Amino acid sequence: ARVLNVLRQMQPDPATRSDALTLLGELQNQYVKEAHSANLAGNPEAALSFVQVHAPLCQEFPELNCSNQFDAVATRAHRTIYQRYLDQSRAALDQNDFVAAEEAAMTAGQYQTSQSVYIPSKAAADELLNEARTGNHQAMIASANQKIDQGLYGRADRELANAVDYAARFPLEVRPGAELEDLRTRLYNEQYQATARQAERSFAGQQYRKALEEYELALTFEEKPQVQQFIPNLRDQARESARNVSRQLLREASGLARENRLSEARNANSSGLDLISRYGLGDDTELSQMTEEVRDALFSQECANAQQEFDRIFYQARAKRGGGTGIGLRYLHGGIGK
Repeated sequence: ARVLNVLRQMQPDPATRSDALTLLGELQNQYVKEAHSANLAGNPEAALSFVQVHAPLCQEFPELNCSNQFDAVATRAHRTIYQRYLDQSRAALDQNDFVAAEEAAMTAGQYQTSQSVYIPSKAAADELLNEARTGNHQAMIASANQKIDQGLYGRADRELANAVDYAARFPLEVRPGAELEDLRTRLYNEQYQATARQAERSFAGQQYRKALEEYELALTFEEKPQVQQFIPNLRDQARESARNVSRQLLREASGLARENRLSEARNANSSGLDLISRYGLGDDTELSQMTEEVRDALFSQECANAQQEFDRIFYQARAKRGGGTGIGLRYLHGGIGK
């Protein structure tokens, strides 16, 4: 600090300035040695700390001629840190931890970009990044296949979507061949077969609504180009499920109408009629009869409700007009004065 004070503020004579610069040069040399020692000890951050604090003096006082020495320290330190990230990525790859390998490789590449003066190329980071992303993509495909083996089709579908998205995000590193389409074909065909089998079990257990949902889901797979072999009579089975569900809905609608739960009854009736229309069941005699019964039940209950409302209004008016006596009734019927 005293040496710097002499050089910066006291305007020394040439001899004094020369002596001060000599002393400052010795101090700088010592700092360079300590920075080298930090590098050798595997502590590049400490080495860079010396560079950050003391290298600017080399620019301020060119006579010291120490810039190259600090640059050498900084170069080694930055390359050590860069190599550390590369080593972390390689170690993660060796453990098949592709996510960690990708993260470390990306960090290495970003570090090289920020320190390109000291690290001229990031080819090693790019190579590791390519390897990590390829491995990560393959791991997604393997995980999806495993989920299919376990019958976890929903999770397999999500894994497939992730793999497709990942390949789209990194087209330079991830270049899938036929494995994605093979995976999609396997998933759709196995899910189609499994859903149809489950629908059959639900139908056999008289769980017709569940069966219908499952049959309809199975039928959606027949629209996919990957599914080429269709299950015979699947649409007929779905139609039979729809017939049974329609019966249930119309039966519910009739019961709800008799209980005067008309809004719920109309909803159930509407759902039943929708199924009848969608599955072409209008010629079914039993369903036609049940539809008529629901219509009659709704009409009868609506009439009963209308009569009750009329009676309520009538007796309210009677009470107001006649004070609760027969005079009010005669008045309502035009009986006064007759």
